[in-house]
Formats: sequence, structure tokens, C-alpha cells
Amino acid sequence: MLAMSLSRTSFRQILENHSGTLTLILTLIASLSSIGLSVFDAAHSPEMLLISIIAIWVTSSIALTYQLKRKTTVVNSIVDFSGNAIRTETNFHSNKKRILLKISILLLTLISTYSVVQVNNTFTNKPKISGEPVYEIKMAVEVNYDDVRFTNIDWYKDGSVAIIHEGEGRDVPFAYIFNPKGSNPAYYFEKASCALKFDAEANFGHEIDVKEFRVVVLEYQPLPEYEKIPIAAFDEHEVIYIQIGKAPKYPHVFKGIQKVTKEGIKQLDGTYRLKYGEKETFVYRINAKDPGLYKIRCEILIEGKEDPIVLMESQEWLFDGEAF
Repeated sequence: MLAMSLSRTSFRQILENHSGTLTLILTLIASLSSIGLSVFDAAHSPEMLLISIIAIWVTSSIALTYQLKRKTTVVNSIVDFSGNAIRTETNFHSNKKRILLKISILLLTLISTYSVVQVNNTFTNKPKISGEPVYEIKMAVEVNYDDVRFTNIDWYKDGSVAIIHEGEGRDVPFAYIFNPKGSNPAYYFEKASCALKFDAEANFGHEIDVKEFRVVVLEYQPLPEYEKIPIAAFDEHEVIYIQIGKAPKYPHVFKGIQKVTKEGIKQLDGTYRLKYGEKETFVYRINAKDPGLYKIRCEILIEGKEDPIVLMESQEWLFDGEAF
């Protein structure tokens, strides 16, 4: 027990005596982290990067300033008139170490300022993208038939874009390929994603069976030279999972046969009934097996109609990531 007490005392004494050196080492690590954050161009928001850098600067500056102002009491051999030893207050650290602390504060301020400027430049000096919005995306707001209607048809827009350099250059929506059996299930929107969302409802006096949820690949070309600007997205939806890929010929139809939710995967049995007064919201979560540039069209096939209903006309999407 005594040994443990002495050990704790010795450890505290070591920390006490070398606190300035430890602070300098931690400040160096913090400064390197600040630089690392500033040049790390990934799917992070500039606001979060700036907050992280400023937090590093503030905490490190407080620690350095505390060490710089730290005092200790020295008991002198001289006594006062009452016979008590005279105590004087002096700087805890030597002049050499105090100079190092001052230099560290200055360097930390310069590094943090550089990092903030670097982050600002990274996110404000991106390649210019033509037009507003950043890419032209075709949208059918509503599709109406006598027996069924589809409303609020729109792409899930997280703002991710790919700038294709070939030819005159153009920008198209960008999505990461993900492994649906991996750590990122289809219902979880973690990164740049391709999805179509719409509402469906049978009209008065009708009940309609959906026979197929479809995505048609009209054209495919291998991955061109491009630059991506991905945006992090964190969202969850019940989805109809539709996986596209290269095909022997085009156009080629890919069908959604799974409904994926947080609770699990449900195989679609071929029909899905729409009823009047019961609006259903659907999300096509579109994933590509192969990286490349796809031109796709989204459709739905309902009972009683020979031809599929086009929900969204042809739209280019660039998919990239590890094929599975």
C-alpha cells in the first residue's frame, strides 16, 4: 500500500516537474493536427473543420499561457523579525523554458491562422461549376392518370457533383458505390447518394397494383477523367433498392426486388397495392455495380398498362467507388 502511495506521489511529482515540456509536446501534436485538418479535403463541412482548428488553438493557447504565468513559492534561508522564513514567489519555469513557451504561443497562432486560411481557400476556390443549380437535373413534378397519380417526384439532392473534364467539360450528379451487404446498408444515406423520391396514390374509386419498380440504363461509358465534390449526407429512408450496372446492350431494365428498412430486408412479391386515400412514399435507392457514367431513366409499371410510366426522364449520373 505504501509502495503504491509512493508510486502515485512520484508520478504526480514527475508530471509537476515536467508539465511545461509535456505542454510543449502536446502543443506540437495539436499544431500538426491543425495543419492536417486544413489540408484534408474530404466530405467534411468547412464549418466543422474551422471549429476543430479553432478549438485546438484555444485549448492549446490556454495551456501554454497557464504554464507561462505559473508561479512557485521559494522558502528563503533569511527569516523575518518574527523568526519565520521569508517566502518569495517566482516563475515556475526557467527563463529558457519561458522563452520556448512564448515562441510556442506565437507559432501556434501563426499555424492556426494559416490553417484557417487554407480551409477557407479549399472550400471557396473550388473549380467553378456552370449554372444554378450546380447541375441541370430533369424533374417531373407530377404524373397523372385516370386511376393513379404520382406527385412530388424529385431526385434526392445532397449537392454532390462530378466535374467531367473531357470535351468542353460538364458537371453531373455524383454518387458513391456502396456494398449493400457491408457497413453501409441501402436505407442509410451516409455519403453522396443516388435516389429518387416520389409519392403515389390511387385515384378515387381505384386500387392499383404496382408490378415493377424499374431503372432503365440508356447509355453507359467507362469512368471518364473527372473531379468530384462530394457532400456528406446523413439520412435514413425506407427504400426500394435497385442495382444497375454494365449490360450486354442498351437500353437495359434493372428492377427493384427488395424493400430495405432499418428493421431488415423484405423481398417484393411482384405486386404492391396502391389505395385511394392512402398516399405511399417511395424512394428508389440506386446503386451501381460498376463505376462509370450512366444515363438512366426511372419508371414504374402498374397493372392494366402495357407500357411503364416514366417518372423521371433520362439523367446522367456518375458512380465511382470499389466495385463489388
